[in-house]
Amino acid sequence: MKRPGDRLRALACRCFDTRTMQRVVDPAIADLQREPVSIAGYAAVLKVMLMCGWQEVTMSQHEWTSDDRRALTRALAGAAIVTVLVTLGLEAPFVPYAWHPGSVDQKLPLYLAPQGLPLAIAIGVTLGMLFGLEGRQFSRRVRAWLLVLASAASIVSFVDLAWITPAGQQAFRMAVFGHPGMMRDAPELTLGELWQFTSPDFVFNFHSRFALGCAPLVLAVFALTIVRSQRTRRWTVGLTAMAVFVGYYIVLYGGRSLALDGKVPAYAAAWLPNVTLVLLSAAMAALSARRRRDLMTTGLNAKA
Repeated sequence: MKRPGDRLRALACRCFDTRTMQRVVDPAIADLQREPVSIAGYAAVLKVMLMCGWQEVTMSQHEWTSDDRRALTRALAGAAIVTVLVTLGLEAPFVPYAWHPGSVDQKLPLYLAPQGLPLAIAIGVTLGMLFGLEGRQFSRRVRAWLLVLASAASIVSFVDLAWITPAGQQAFRMAVFGHPGMMRDAPELTLGELWQFTSPDFVFNFHSRFALGCAPLVLAVFALTIVRSQRTRRWTVGLTAMAVFVGYYIVLYGGRSLALDGKVPAYAAAWLPNVTLVLLSAAMAALSARRRRDLMTTGLNAKA
């Protein structure tokens, strides 16, 4: 039976040397396993891994190849640029209202920024990996680091969805309508407050925040599965990205309709897009591995 943190340790072993594992990562994993399982515990371990990783990436004495450095730099730069651009694009419709002389509150775009941040992160992670790694050689170390960083992005998205976005939504409603006693709906409730409701809409909103928080990691796995294919071309990458984003939200909101109609459990509808992407990634990985085995077998037979 696997203990909490075993998978994180296995991932860390791919990234760090023995000295770093013994002195930094293993003590953090041991603390996680001694304490009750919690999101804060996992976040602390990921924070330690990210700090060690940043030191390793920036220190020249570690044996990173030039291809690995370029692949990692392009993926991270692409993800950061796309995330910023998407966030600004989502905020653009509200900026004129904030700058208008008669604006009720010039902070309106800031109140709504957290609402679009998880979507921007998910798009940024996916496009950054797809276009940053497309056609380039990269090692297991790069894949491991990108998955660690995608995990950190998922944590940021989850924290935003659980607490920051509801506060921003409530501040926006207060600035526009100005009624302190206004009844709050699901988007204005924190994760702990949503837990107390049992209606399908609130239950779906509760579980969808967890699912959307995991979306950057799930999309990162899918993107890495795509770019490992040697036949991938830039136009194919673009079409794939668009299909994934559109399909993800079609499945999500289609599942919401089914949950509200009582046809499927709300938690199943919320997690359906992530489960679909995981299964699709596994199928593509299996197909790619089979193709490589067939090529190796063909090559051996040709030599014989």
